Amino acid sequence: MTKRSVGEIAPDITARDAKGNNVSFDSIGKEYVLVAFLRYAGCPFCNLSIHRFAMEHQLLLDSGCEVLTFIQSDIEAIEKNIYDRHKVTPKFAIIPDHDKKFYKLFDVTPSYKNTYKMIKDIPHWIHAVKDHGFKQGKVDGNFLIAPALFLVHTKTRKILHADYAADLFEHETFSPIYDKILTLQT
Repeated sequence: MTKRSVGEIAPDITARDAKGNNVSFDSIGKEYVLVAFLRYAGCPFCNLSIHRFAMEHQLLLDSGCEVLTFIQSDIEAIEKNIYDRHKVTPKFAIIPDHDKKFYKLFDVTPSYKNTYKMIKDIPHWIHAVKDHGFKQGKVDGNFLIAPALFLVHTKTRKILHADYAADLFEHETFSPIYDKILTLQT
């Protein structure tokens, strides 16, 4: 399967998030959107990623960028494992995509290679479980999906950044996103 790349037009996103809000590129209200694909709501790594996005969200908004996340779980699992457990409640859209419709549109597929890289992230998993209480929940999605990030211009839908093996625990993951936004704004 061909991966999406910088310069391509992103597939249309028209969906309903876990809170019942309609979401589309036209409804974003910001010039950019960071589209993130995670595993499933009970995944400790993914919960730590959601926490990172929640902490990063205001800085992204101040940079003219909104966040949309896709999770392979249903609304009930998202409520139970994310909204009910996080001390910092995510204020961005979390879109349930149990059928992986949007994962397929963005060519986010299982990867043994990218999932194997998670071994180096074991300390982050321990941190997620021990310090934040993000214990392993029901596996209701594909465990081999590595986090994928896309920075998209909301008006043109042009992909400005694509990362199919995003390491959301490292500051360096967000640096090229902020750099790209800053470059385009000047």
